[in-house]
Amino acid sequence: MPNILITGGAGFIGQLLAERLLREPQYNLVLTDIILPPIPPKAAHPQNVKAIQADLCDPTSLTNLINTSLPLDAIYIFHGIMSSGAECNFELGMRVNLTATASLLEALRLAQKPNTPPLRVIYASSQAVYGQPLPETIDENVIPTPEGSYGAQKLICETLVNDYTRKGYLNGFCLRFPTISVRPGKPTQAASSFLSGMVREPLGGVECVIPLRDREFRSWLCSPKTLAENLVCVFSSLFLLVLDVTRAVRISESFPIYIPPSVAHSKYLLLRCFTSCDTSTFPKQIILTLRFFRYLR
Repeated sequence: MPNILITGGAGFIGQLLAERLLREPQYNLVLTDIILPPIPPKAAHPQNVKAIQADLCDPTSLTNLINTSLPLDAIYIFHGIMSSGAECNFELGMRVNLTATASLLEALRLAQKPNTPPLRVIYASSQAVYGQPLPETIDENVIPTPEGSYGAQKLICETLVNDYTRKGYLNGFCLRFPTISVRPGKPTQAASSFLSGMVREPLGGVECVIPLRDREFRSWLCSPKTLAENLVCVFSSLFLLVLDVTRAVRISESFPIYIPPSVAHSKYLLLRCFTSCDTSTFPKQIILTLRFFRYLR
C-alpha cells in the first residue's frame, strides 16, 4: 500500500485530496499541519489515515514527523500562507512558505536511504509566479516574474525542488495551481478569493465585493474536483523503467518513444500506482505514448 504524507493537511486542498485518495482502500495517508488536521468526514476508509500536529520550522517537530511517517512513497506539499496574507505579513510568509519548505526538503534528503528510489515530491506552486503582462497562451517559454512576495516565495521553492531533483535527492514535480473555484466556507487570504465569493456569496444571500477596476480581467480557473483528480494523476502516472547494463531510463506518459530490441531484451518493469504488472506478454519492440523521459545514474 502506498504511503503518502500531505502537509497543510487541515487546509481545503489537503482535505480535498485526502478525501479523494481515501475513496480507495490502497492508500495509507499521514495528514500534518500546524494544528491537528481532522480526518475528512466523508472518507470511505478512515482507518487508513493518521493525523499529526507538527511545526515544520521546528527541527525536533519536523524530525519526529518524518520518522513517524516513514517509509514514504510520496509527499504532497500544500502548507502555506496565501497570497494577500504573505504580502501583508512578510515575515510570516517567508517563514511558512519558504523556510518551512526548505527545511522539509532537507529533512527528506537526510532521511533518504542509499540505493533506494528517490521520494516523489509534489509541490503546490501557483500562477502567482507570473507577472504582467501575460501572453494569450502561457507555456514553458514564459519567464516567471512574480509581482508579490507569495509568487516570489513559490518560485524560490520551485528552484529548490528542481535542484534537489537534479541532484537525485528526490523526484520532484512543481504544479502551478490556478485559482480553485468554487471554494466552500468563508473567504480566504488569497488575492483571488473573490473568484469563489462572486459565486458562493450570492447563493447564501451575502454581498460579494469584486475588487477590480479592470472589468476585462481574466483568471485561470479550476474546479476542486478537477484539481483533486489531477493531483492523483501526478502520483499514479504510468512509469516504465528500462534497465540495461549501464543505465536506467525512467519514462512518463505522453511522449512517443521507441524502445529498440536490444533494450527490450533486457529487464524492464512496468509500474502503475506502485503496483507490479505482468510484463511476460510484452513484445520485444515496444512503442509507448509518453510525456518525458529522464536518465538516472
